[in-house]
Amino acid sequence: MRVAVAAAVALLVAVGVLVDVGLTSGAADPATVVRTTYGAGAPLCSVTDARLGGISGMAVTDDQLWVVDDRGAVVYRLDDRCRVAATFDLAPVLKKRGVVLSDVEDLVLGPEGRLWLADVGGNRASRSGVQLVGWVPGTDDVRRVVLDYPSGTYDAEAVLIGSDGRAVVVTKVGFGPATVFATDTPLVDGATIPLVRRGTVDVDPTGAGGTAARLVTGAAVARSGVFVVLRTYAAAWEYDVPDGDIAEALVGGTPRRVALPESRQGEAIAYDTAGTALLATTEGLPAAVDRVPVTRVRVPAS
Repeated sequence: MRVAVAAAVALLVAVGVLVDVGLTSGAADPATVVRTTYGAGAPLCSVTDARLGGISGMAVTDDQLWVVDDRGAVVYRLDDRCRVAATFDLAPVLKKRGVVLSDVEDLVLGPEGRLWLADVGGNRASRSGVQLVGWVPGTDDVRRVVLDYPSGTYDAEAVLIGSDGRAVVVTKVGFGPATVFATDTPLVDGATIPLVRRGTVDVDPTGAGGTAARLVTGAAVARSGVFVVLRTYAAAWEYDVPDGDIAEALVGGTPRRVALPESRQGEAIAYDTAGTALLATTEGLPAAVDRVPVTRVRVPAS
């Protein structure tokens, strides 16, 4: 995977497809800012395995690509041609703890390299609480945390975990802004942690993009911890996280729109290991894994 990824990035940069989308504030030197640009998305490969017709989450660890399908507790590792290279069924380990997954809708890379399966979906029935299952790739090391909404029931498909270990859940709402919930404490195995409502986020406040542009279906945190991205069926939106508070960045920040290639039902997004690209994929087969280069350059503020 790392050879194909590096080649794809080099090619896209070489042909000059970067589009300037504005400036983000720089903390290292007040006289400079960071200019972020996004390249044109291009397919890296396509998933055709019949077991992955409902990809709902994706993450990258050390240049290895992982995905989950919303129908079970199996994590799949893909090779550089998007073929299934390995499968890890967590159901037997979870069964010993009396844990059953209902609707896994995201796969989240935690700050310690643990992959978290986000059992947060509520398409069939909105939920008053959700659960996260954290797994160390290739082992039987599994943790489980329950998150309780403060009131009401919600449908969600996007989860982020900050460098401080706190979780953020963004609801899936077709009309109006999505609600941002977060934990006040890091995730602890076996704990039930209350979610706190931090505010709302609306990536398309004018409604010009229609319902597809407002339904938040996935999220990811860059390895650096200072950038996060939300995706909808129509596009992606990247936010700066200058102080580590992801919820505050989503509620009060100004996002940069990232154009994504059209897809059947875009559900998943992830940063590559170096943070130099975004990967995005979709439900339905074949499912293209698209790559969007990200370039950040520090330039004088003037």
